[in-house]
Amino acid sequence: MVDGGPGPEEIEHVDSLFKILGYINAFSVSDYLPWLRRFDLDGHEKILRNALENIKKYNDPVIDERIHMWRVKKEKKEVQDILDVLILLTDDSIGSPLLTSSEIKAQILELMLAAVDNPSHATEWALAEMINEPKLLQRAVEELDEVVGKDRLVQESDLPNLNFIKACAKEAFRLHPVWEFNVPHVSTADTNIAGYFIPKGSHVIISRTGLGRNPKIWEEPLKFKPERHLNPDDSQVVLSDPKLGLLSFSTGRRGCPGVGWAKKPKNRKPNRKNRVKTGQNRVD
Repeated sequence: MVDGGPGPEEIEHVDSLFKILGYINAFSVSDYLPWLRRFDLDGHEKILRNALENIKKYNDPVIDERIHMWRVKKEKKEVQDILDVLILLTDDSIGSPLLTSSEIKAQILELMLAAVDNPSHATEWALAEMINEPKLLQRAVEELDEVVGKDRLVQESDLPNLNFIKACAKEAFRLHPVWEFNVPHVSTADTNIAGYFIPKGSHVIISRTGLGRNPKIWEEPLKFKPERHLNPDDSQVVLSDPKLGLLSFSTGRRGCPGVGWAKKPKNRKPNRKNRVKTGQNRVD
């Protein structure tokens, strides 16, 4: 589109993703009386089937073509994105691809649903907090007008110049994480952390809210203060926190795969062997 916005195909694709998300927790009588499922009394299955077909209409040809390029024609030589990584995963015991075509398509759909759902909730919380602080909202609007203007939509190339808006997003992640707790982990060895003994085999669950609102870490922890994330040297605001004062995208091998990929320098060629080795040594 002229203004940088989505075209009709992209709109249909994203609408179908949101339709699936909207019906995930919708009430259905067949959830309580499974024998009624065959009748689809509320029409949910038909709606979701149509939405899924719309998504597959756009996703599957791209995935099939990429699989053909890697596994049949062997034209591709360089890993460029997460789809390439999934295609190249190999079962070392038998030397064959680890994931089938259907499994790759399911993984990509799962990533897309998470990529649409979580940011939309984070955006709503950020806007809600900024509406309660009109001066902060005005500052964000002024930055947006200065960098982007009023004649087009925000592009990815604009993000390095939208530091205050990124600080607002990071502050929203701190106060309102997408999930209350991190995914459960199991300790693989006896260890001591901050004076606490954690025996091997213990289930460890981290409270994201408790971490982000910890008064020992954050001054005025319940106040929305995006300026706390702005660096005096005017360097870029990063949405993740290397000191783990907040968990916006989790961390370690089970962290959001998009974070590391987005930070990858453009001119650096990914080294699959080194990346796997590094991932095995990192602490989740």
